[in-house]
Parts: sequence; C-alpha cells; structure tokens
Amino acid sequence: MKNFKESNKILFIPGWLDSGRRLGYVNYLDIWRSRTDINKDFQVETVIAHSLGAMVALYNWHLHHNFKIILINPVVSGQKLSWRWLRYCFQEGVPASLIKTLSISSIIFALFSLKKILKIRATDILKELSPENLTIIYGAHDHYLYNKAVVESLKAQGIKVIEATEAGHNYTKDFDEIISRYI
Repeated sequence: MKNFKESNKILFIPGWLDSGRRLGYVNYLDIWRSRTDINKDFQVETVIAHSLGAMVALYNWHLHHNFKIILINPVVSGQKLSWRWLRYCFQEGVPASLIKTLSISSIIFALFSLKKILKIRATDILKELSPENLTIIYGAHDHYLYNKAVVESLKAQGIKVIEATEAGHNYTKDFDEIISRYI
C-alpha cells in the first residue's frame, strides 16, 4: 500500500518522546504527550509501532486480539533501558527534528507514561501472537535498543523478521519502503 500513512485502517504508535505527526502519520496515538487510553479497542486492521510504542501495541492486542502488528525496532524489555538508551544517544543520536518538538513538560509527561508502560510484560505477549499477525522490522545498525535475542527466538517460531540494512534505531524512510511492501 503506497499511502499507508494516510489510512484510517492503520494506527501508528511512536517510540519514546516521538509523535506520529512528525513522521507523517494521519492516525496515531500521542502516548508521550497526552493522556491516552491504551485499554480501549483501537478498531483498526493494523498497528505499526516503533521502539517503546511496541509495548503499547502488544498490550492492546493482548486485550482485544483484533489487529495485525508491525513492530519496528521493538523495545520489549525495560531491562537496563537507561544504559541502553544513553549508548544509543551517543551512537546514533536523537533526530534534530524530534528535539525541536520537545519541551520540559512533554519530557516530564513522557517519563510518567514510560513508568507505566514499562510494567507491560511484552515478551510474554509476543509468545501469544501467531506468525500471520506479527511482522518485525529492524535496523541492521540498531545495536542498543532492539533486542536481537528475543526477535531471533520469534523468528525461529516462524515470525516474519525483516532487516532494514541501512537503518539504525531512528525511524527512517527505509522502514516506510519496507512497510509499503508488506501492508
């Protein structure tokens, strides 16, 4: 699907501090900047989630079992997350376009949201998903936030895992090209 970002049948859940609007999505959850009920039925065909947004997508799927999921560089464990995030910042860096959208209040709000989201047992939920309902896309140069061991075990169970050879952790057009081929 060429214009998947404009479809109301697709919901995007961004990674920490990010926004679907910044990435061009029409239908997205602004979980890091405003109160969002992650328990409500999303009522979409597909949820695309990046980074920590993967935990929210998995949690909602666990409640409703009614959509397919595409996870991009999923962060599914809070283990040593602060250390991993710092290493990512020094290796890849936070996009300048994201930094420009941040404020002190949005960071504080996001920290409270993060504390709740990290309680989600995403790795347990991943085991419930069937191969036809889950696709994982990861950047070959994401060495700190993406959990390769978890995804390799899912790959062994028949889950479709796609490598974006030129990408790191940050959301890029490489991911858009892959998604448009698989939606």
